[in-house]
Parts: sequence; structure tokens; C-alpha cells
Amino acid sequence: MHLRYEDPFFIRESKEQCRNLGLDPAEIPTPLTINDENLACIKNEYIEVLEVVRFFVSKLLNMMMGTPILVVITDQEGVILEMEGDHTIKNMIQQLGFKPGVQFSEKHNGTNSISLSLRMKQPVQVIGEQHYHYFLKKSACYSVPFHFVKNGLQLGTISIMTSIDYESPLLLTMLTAVVDSIEREMLLRKQNRELNILNQIVMDSAKTGIILTDKDGNVTDFNRYAEKLTGWSKKSVLNEPVQQLKPLGQWVYKVLETRQTLSDIEININHDLAGGKIICLFDGMPIYDEKGEFIGAFGKFRDITERYEAESKIKYMAYHDDLTSIPNRRYFYQSLSEELERAAKNKEMLAVFLLDLDRFKIINDTLGHNKGDLLLIEVTKRLKEYLQNKAKIFRMGGDEFTIILPSLHKEADAISVAKHIIELIRKPFIIQDSEFHISTSIGIAFYPHDGNDIDGLLMRADTAMYRAKEHGKNQYVVYNSNMNERSFANFALEKELHRAIQNNELVLYYQPQIDLKSEKIVGVEALIRWEHPELGMISPAKFIPLAEEMGLAVALGEWVLRNACQQIKKLARYRDRSFESFCKSVSTAIYPARAVGNSEKHFTRNRSSSSIFGARNYRIDGNGRRTLY
Repeated sequence: MHLRYEDPFFIRESKEQCRNLGLDPAEIPTPLTINDENLACIKNEYIEVLEVVRFFVSKLLNMMMGTPILVVITDQEGVILEMEGDHTIKNMIQQLGFKPGVQFSEKHNGTNSISLSLRMKQPVQVIGEQHYHYFLKKSACYSVPFHFVKNGLQLGTISIMTSIDYESPLLLTMLTAVVDSIEREMLLRKQNRELNILNQIVMDSAKTGIILTDKDGNVTDFNRYAEKLTGWSKKSVLNEPVQQLKPLGQWVYKVLETRQTLSDIEININHDLAGGKIICLFDGMPIYDEKGEFIGAFGKFRDITERYEAESKIKYMAYHDDLTSIPNRRYFYQSLSEELERAAKNKEMLAVFLLDLDRFKIINDTLGHNKGDLLLIEVTKRLKEYLQNKAKIFRMGGDEFTIILPSLHKEADAISVAKHIIELIRKPFIIQDSEFHISTSIGIAFYPHDGNDIDGLLMRADTAMYRAKEHGKNQYVVYNSNMNERSFANFALEKELHRAIQNNELVLYYQPQIDLKSEKIVGVEALIRWEHPELGMISPAKFIPLAEEMGLAVALGEWVLRNACQQIKKLARYRDRSFESFCKSVSTAIYPARAVGNSEKHFTRNRSSSSIFGARNYRIDGNGRRTLY
């Protein structure tokens, strides 16, 4: 069953033209034939073209053996030059008068793939009912024009004719591929002819190494650039067997043996005078004379060392940290994946360390990122020098590093390494005549006990590292499953802290400040507590660090100042003289200075601030406590 689709516009246009010309679709047109002399002249001009076409057509016919197809070759005017293929189809169309010397045209032969392909300058298929004449409606025809690639000159068409029972768009695709190969081969032959007339000036001015041999494999030419790339002199290689010129010679000899074209073969040439290895791309091809006789081989090779090194550098940069030059996060994931696969295969244990430098942010903020970078470089040097063959180290970003310890016999081996690293980092660093003291917190997770995939191990090492920081930093912590429960509890507490500030679940307790001489209350210190509706009273020691980590310290400071001042203002309405100083001071000692400072700015901008505070000054004591007056 053959599905019918709407015909392409050029088919419809061609059929309309045939009707306008009065062509009878039921009549077999009398072939338009050129004389034998003209045909001989055309074929003489097409000697090389036909030689190439025959080669590839034979390949096509061998590949399609068993499928009844006829291949027709025409020139640029649609004149049939040769027909090869299925004898049944060939005899049938010859009986209809179609043979070499017949010229196809739409005006004479109606809608046909050869004329349309030449006119449209593109591959064309005409299937069954798309033909204008009835006698062709049980056939499928495919035509592809071919050109001289170098100048675009149209040379003719190659067509396939078969029964409609064998029609397939793959035939047009295959034919297009064959034509591409023919055009490339024509270009190569053109280049070969040009190479045969190259003089020494052209050879020596080329920025590509060129080597020529005769058909026996002896070197006949070797240009200056080839001398430069290889370090061999022309005199030393002329008339020598090309096989001796390793590694270049083996590829030239392969061209001689196979008479095939080679391209983009990467070769490494050791050139002592050039300071080491040179990487070249080699192209080679057989050389034929005007009669098509094989006469030797041509090889050219160009230096791609810089490109190769650039590509290697780009690859290196993609997998290494720019500052410290050690492997980066991307490399870590790749390496850990490989190590996990190896550990699973060999039933081994490995450890993943996550290191974070303690108080590194303070160094960056106070002394600048330049010194922070120098410190990271020195830390990396110490770790690399100690670990060397013990483990692999990676910089994940910032002041965070990971370490993979493969092939462990027991957990104690990893713990010993962690202890040594902690002591190593505690030793002072001297950078630009300044002494730095830092420490590190390490989280450790083991495969397979703590996880068997990358994300799981990294997450658990991260959990353990944060537990090390919570316990005072400068230590290692080995992950255990109880840590997850606490992490989830803190996560839930973080979400509820936002709501607590909005829903006024926070309360203030006041601690009096007494003048020892007068024994009078001179002020109060406001202390915040969290009265959780389900968990009860939560200590500030538990939620203040969370607030600072979440960036809520400012919001807490504002809440304390606002509520403390409102409460004191309310009390002041009923105060006596002995209560005066008590009403004029609020200490915000438990909050970071930056949070209080921001809160003060907020209230100072508020128009009602004077009625709340009743004063304009602040006092900062030696402990960083700030009091409003």
C-alpha cells in the first residue's frame, strides 16, 4: 500500500507545464537523441568524472545487491552518458528508446526526476503517480545533481530507477551520500593534479610539513617546514625508504600500501632541538598522474601543539581549582564515583573528610581577601605535603576542602589522619611577615557504613563537620545516625523561629542593675526568652545562634528594643522620682553590635522615637553592651 501525500509545488508546476505544452500522458515520447560524435566528445570530457562515478556506483550496486535498481548518469544538459544495474529494468527502458545519448527535458519527456533535479539544483524524487506519463507511474525515480566542489560548476546527475514496490526515501538519502563521496573524490583528484605541478617555492613557502614519495616508498621531496617540525634535514631523508622516518613514515607507507586517503591522524614527533614533543595532524593521499596511474604518496602534517596544550589546559582548569591548583568540586565527584566503584568491587572501606577552616571569614573581613587567598594556598601546601600518597585532596570552594581516603583497613586509620591534620593546621602560618593562627573542623563519613553514594556520604560528612563546629571547633567528629535527628529538630526550629517573631511568642524578662553605693535600681537589662506553644520555654542559648545563622539577629534586636521601650514607657506613666533612672535605660547586651546598631537606626528614623526613648545618647561598655539614654 502506497500512501499519497500532496505533491511538492515543483511537481504540480511541472505537470501544469506539461498540460500547457499539450503533452499526451498516455503517449510514450519519442526520445530526443544526440549523434554519436557529440556523445563521444561529451564522454571524453567526462573521462575523469565517469571514472570516479563508476567506482562509487559499483559500490552502491554491490551494497544494494538483490534490489532491482538501475543507475543512470547524465551530464549537465540531461544527456544520458551511462546506465548500470538491473538488466530487466535496463532492457525495458532501452526498448522504450532510452539509452546513452538520449537527452531528458521536461518539455519533451514530461515530469521526470533528472530534469527537475538539474533545474532545482537539489535532490529530487518522483514516485508513481507523480510522473506525468502513464508508462512511468509504476516506477520510482531518484536524482541528485553533482558539482565540482571547488567552483560549484554543475556536472550532471546520478539517478536511481526502480519499481514502485521498492520505493523508499532511504534511496534518495543513500544516493545523496554517494554524490557527496564523488564530489570529495573529484576535489581530491583536483588537488592531486595541483600537487603534481607544485614547484619548490610553493613547497618551501608552505606553513605545513610536506613529504612526497615515489610509488616504491622512497622520499622524493621534503619541504623546509617539514625539516622544522621533525628536525630531519632534507638531505638526510631524500631517496631513503619512508618507513624509516618514524612515526611519520608509517602513515605515509600506509597510503602507499592501501592507496587510501588518510586524514587527521594525530602523531607525536620527538624533536630534541624544539625542546621536546611536537604534536601534529597528518593527512595523506595517493598521487596519480594524468593517466590515472599510481605514482606515489603525498603527506602533509601541521603543528597543533599549541591547540593541544590549550585544550589540555582548558580541561585542567575545568577540573582544578584556580587558586590552589588542586582538584576542584567537579573532580571530587568524578574521583569519588571511581573510588566507590573500586571499593564496591574490592569490598573495601573508604572515608570522606569535609574540612572547614575555623574563623577564616574573620581573616577575610579584617585583613582582606588577598591575605585570605595566601592563607588558603599555604593550608593547601601543608595538606598536600602531608597527604601525598595517603589520600586525595580537593577544594570545594571558599575555605572548604574534601579528602578521600581509599582502601582503609579500619576506621582508626582515618581518625589518625584527621588528628594529624588538626595539629598540622594549628601550627602558625607566616604570611607577608604576619603570623596567623587558625584551626579546622573535620566531619568524617565512612563507606559503606554511612552511605554508598556520593551525595549521601558528602551530606553526612557535612553534618559531622557542623557538629564539630558546634562542639567548639578545632576537632573532628565521626558521623553517627543520631546527628540526623538533631539536624531535623534544628531545621524545624528554624522554620518556627520566623513565626515566633511574627506571632509575639517571644517574651522579655528584666534583670535590674543596682548602684552599690545608693542601693537603687539604675537600669534594667532586657533578657529575651521564647515561650513555645508546644515545647514550652526555650533557652536563648538554643535559638540565638540559630537566629544569627539565619540572619534574624537584626529582627530580634528590633523586637527587643521596640517591646522594651514600649513597656518602659508604659511603666513610666506611673513612676515616682526614685524610678526615674530605671525608666531611661535599656541594655541590649545579648545581641550582636551590628544588630543593635541597625535597630537603633530604624528607631531613630521613626518620628515617635523621642517619645519612646526620651533621650538621644548611647553608652558602650567594655563588653560591647550598648545602653540607650
